[in-house]
Amino acid sequence: MNTKNMRRNTSLVISTLATSLLAGATASAQQVVFEDDCSASHANVIVGNRPLLAFDTTQATTGQEGQNEQSCYAFGTSAIANDVWFTWIATSAGNVTIETCGSQGTIGDTKIAAWPRIMESCPSDGTAVACNDDSCGLLSSISWSVTPGEVYVVQIGSFPGAASGTGTLSITQSQAPPLFDRQRLVSFPNGGFNNAPVSLRHNCVMAYQCNSFDQGDRLIEDVVVPPSSGWLVDRIRFYAYDCVLQFPPPPIPQSTITRVSLAIWNDVPHSPGAEIVYGDYDTNVLAATGWSGIYRVPYAGNLTEARFPVMFVDAAVDVVLDAGQTYYLDWGIGSGIGTQAIGEICPNMPAVPANPNEAGNGLIIRRGTPPRPLDPRQGGCQGNANGVGDDLPYTVFGEPAGPIGSPDPSCNTLPNSSGPGASIELLGSDAAESTVFARVTGGVPAQFGYVLSGPNPGLYIVPPGSSGILCIGSPQYRYSSVALRQVFQFDGGGISRALAGGGRSVLPTDGSYAPVPAVLAGESRAFQAWYRDGTTSNFSTSLIVMFQ
Repeated sequence: MNTKNMRRNTSLVISTLATSLLAGATASAQQVVFEDDCSASHANVIVGNRPLLAFDTTQATTGQEGQNEQSCYAFGTSAIANDVWFTWIATSAGNVTIETCGSQGTIGDTKIAAWPRIMESCPSDGTAVACNDDSCGLLSSISWSVTPGEVYVVQIGSFPGAASGTGTLSITQSQAPPLFDRQRLVSFPNGGFNNAPVSLRHNCVMAYQCNSFDQGDRLIEDVVVPPSSGWLVDRIRFYAYDCVLQFPPPPIPQSTITRVSLAIWNDVPHSPGAEIVYGDYDTNVLAATGWSGIYRVPYAGNLTEARFPVMFVDAAVDVVLDAGQTYYLDWGIGSGIGTQAIGEICPNMPAVPANPNEAGNGLIIRRGTPPRPLDPRQGGCQGNANGVGDDLPYTVFGEPAGPIGSPDPSCNTLPNSSGPGASIELLGSDAAESTVFARVTGGVPAQFGYVLSGPNPGLYIVPPGSSGILCIGSPQYRYSSVALRQVFQFDGGGISRALAGGGRSVLPTDGSYAPVPAVLAGESRAFQAWYRDGTTSNFSTSLIVMFQ
């Protein structure tokens, strides 16, 4: 075995084979660098998924770092011989798998380990998140749970005594596909600094300059939910970039974003009749932020300039968007973000010139002024090639939300002062201990209410002081928290809107809202809305959900 003083600070060149999206195109090789010395691994940053990386440990040496990790102990040793190192950044929540299974090359017995990256130091014994020797024959595979923006250092080599050589590895982050992705950030897949993807800025004079956003500055983009199903949204990803001019940029650009606010409108924000159906301008809903792995450059003449690192900004969301509806995402990254020491964060980042199949209807609100098009024709810009507006990049994560529940045929709604009566609708999942989203229609404008639930339908009485029929027997549970978006008020059309944040009422069934007990698989639960109607009250129809 080679010793520490025999190590050479040698960079080992590897190739990334990027498959072209164009039919019939030939895969091209992208040059990346793996380091023989773990202390230099921060210089070799890989972001997100990589389907095929070619590595070569033929000239690699073996040192003291990463040789005494207890979780690596197998077949009498914890060592990893002839090792190379790199840094990896997670871009999504879920599990990541790094493996040499199916490796193409001469290496026959691999070993892989991963540790959290702590500044630029080498890993400490006992801190590995994953290590593996033999998973697929004599080749290796490691998996662990990650969140967006987390940084890890990865070691790959051979089982001691086995030959070094060439091979391939893959990095795969497992997560459900997004509900909708209008990223459109990348103008050039590679060729930027350190072969990173590049996003090209428009040739503009004013509107796309690197200006900080104040508290009143907003960006707006529409989102259309398909008619086939609603969306249960839990996260929306936006993008921003750092205005500081650093070349070369830091090995791992750090996001200093500390807040993002989001409002979802049912029409163009601030237009006549438009309402916020979810969120607001004040609440910080930042879930995660980090480097996207993309650099922003001012022009195509020098793709390696790496002028601005692009950061992702994840907003935590808990809302149902109804099928076939158009909504408007209205987000802002307010004052006080970042640090002056490294520059300001600039959300004003349009995507590449608008696709003819897209509307090019992004909007911008500057310091409290009315929304105006995010358009190269505005603000003194010279315009892009086709002279149309821009679309802003964003990604929506979550799952389809179909209607659930069956009507209780014996529960009859009674008329109220606005019409024939109210009906309850449920969206979400019938999985046990999930969350159900309720909307009530046909109610009385400006009156409030909440949802009742219980395991025993069939009471069918008119309680004293009410004009409606209660269809849930004892015990009855009330979802009556304003802060948790359960209490609602009817709008002018008789549709319920949660008092906090708008949208549907949120009804957890996992026991997190006391005194409502958790629903177990195989149990049923009835749901019915109670609401005020002047000096009396009323009840909606009832739905029964069998949970799986």
